[in-house]
Amino acid sequence: MSYPAPPRDAVAKALYQTLFTWLVERINDIVKDKVTAGQKSPYRTSSIAILDIFGFEDFLENSFEQMCINYANENLQYYFNKHIFKLEQQEYQKECISWQHITFHDNQPAIDLIARKPSGILHLLDDESNFPKATAASFLDKCHRAHYQNQWYEKPRMSDPEFSIKHYAGLVTYNVTSFLDKNRDLLHSSVVKLLKQSKNKVSVLTGQCGHSCLMYSN
Repeated sequence: MSYPAPPRDAVAKALYQTLFTWLVERINDIVKDKVTAGQKSPYRTSSIAILDIFGFEDFLENSFEQMCINYANENLQYYFNKHIFKLEQQEYQKECISWQHITFHDNQPAIDLIARKPSGILHLLDDESNFPKATAASFLDKCHRAHYQNQWYEKPRMSDPEFSIKHYAGLVTYNVTSFLDKNRDLLHSSVVKLLKQSKNKVSVLTGQCGHSCLMYSN
């Protein structure tokens, strides 16, 4: 039996998110109990921070996932530039140390293009996702009108549903056809009801996340 791909994928993502969150919380609870045992303060806990992201991506066709991944990499590159080049050279100047100035690619404009309020691409996408009748074309039109003068943004010469961003690693073209659907990631109310009735704990927890899961009924 075959099922419609979008609802199926939305359920799979919701289940994965719930399971991942539950697993992290469970590990934290176990570690916290062991760490705080025998300590006077119950608020002192240990933590392990893990940075695990995809590398920069540029495929023959790039979508919402690639833009999010590349946005994360832009932030990581900015952090590297700031601490390795900018702050270090400021410290040299402050201490009157002679050095040969190192130029570096400032990628802050690319980060602002994607995420700066109110006209960053992600914010335009969130705004457009709130309108039931919004389409990929209406979202793309807002992007073009907001950033047509931005040198880090490129509008396609043809009428393709695309825009391009000049990342620190190169120009990447994104197809926006599925941006709205992927950003909304809706769960049908009937699916939520079914999950709540499941005997599987993770499924029930997923169905109970009504405060954080977007739902629709028609």
